[in-house]
Amino acid sequence: MTKETADKVAKFNTTEGIQKWSSGVAKFAADAHPHLAAAASRACNECPFRNNLSMGGCISEECPIHMVRKALQLATKRVAASAKEIYKAKYRVNTAWK
Repeated sequence: MTKETADKVAKFNTTEGIQKWSSGVAKFAADAHPHLAAAASRACNECPFRNNLSMGGCISEECPIHMVRKALQLATKRVAASAKEIYKAKYRVNTAWK
């Protein structure tokens, strides 16, 4: 999250709103994880590159399935970092008026 985005969110939202957003993202990640993991496993198992060294093997980091799986795993860490930035911005805004 950029500083500008954090400042904008902090300016127009309450602490309750920020907490509601962060818990919503965490719930989304928890709800989506088992379904996405099962679908990703099926896709990986059917992939012609997996365990096929003659074709170059798994393309891992470049694979869209890998990217989506990794994004979901990082969602809660990213929302925690974003919430921290928003709270810092909120503190900056609140102390600037005093």
